[in-house]
Amino acid sequence: MLAVTAVGAALVLLVDGLASVAAVRRGPWPLAARAGLVLALAALALPLRLTTPLDGVAFVAAAVFAGAVIGGPWIASGRPRSGRPRPVIEHFEHPPAQAREVVPATAAATPVPGHLLQRFERYDSAGADCLRGRIAVAVPQGARTAHGHVGFCPPFAQTPTVEVTTEYDGVEAVVSAAEILPWGVRIECRLDEPAEEAFEIPVDLFASAPV
Repeated sequence: MLAVTAVGAALVLLVDGLASVAAVRRGPWPLAARAGLVLALAALALPLRLTTPLDGVAFVAAAVFAGAVIGGPWIASGRPRSGRPRPVIEHFEHPPAQAREVVPATAAATPVPGHLLQRFERYDSAGADCLRGRIAVAVPQGARTAHGHVGFCPPFAQTPTVEVTTEYDGVEAVVSAAEILPWGVRIECRLDEPAEEAFEIPVDLFASAPV
């Protein structure tokens, strides 16, 4: 009985190994090898004749060993053992194209209701971090100086070079970048004479710094 169990177990392991090499996880051959081992043990043990205590020990040992060989892989992983780990493939579903909203490039130029105070664009140009846009600097009635503030978010890596200009010709005024910092700039407008009434001066700004 022990000899038959050993030979049957070797055949079961051999069939499992061949099935693993052939990438056959489930099939008739592993089941057939186990069925053959069970039938061989049944043919020897039935009818059960335990004439000596040694026969009982041999039967129990053979049954335990055969049971471990037959049912071990299913108990451990739910299927026959494989010599190579099965790769785990995860599938990710991409959202459908209609679910992704695409904003057209012309949306930024579309006029919106309300009074525009400032508009800026941040971009990368030949290795330089650049910002350009326009701010409306409000000049109160009777004032000769007005200021506008532009914040840089995120800040520049270093203090940028800032150029400010205006095409406004309603009054004589000089615009300049009074204070420049990596995180913002203060624009100053100086008039030759006090303003007779409140108005706004559109100031174009360009800032750049190496990346």
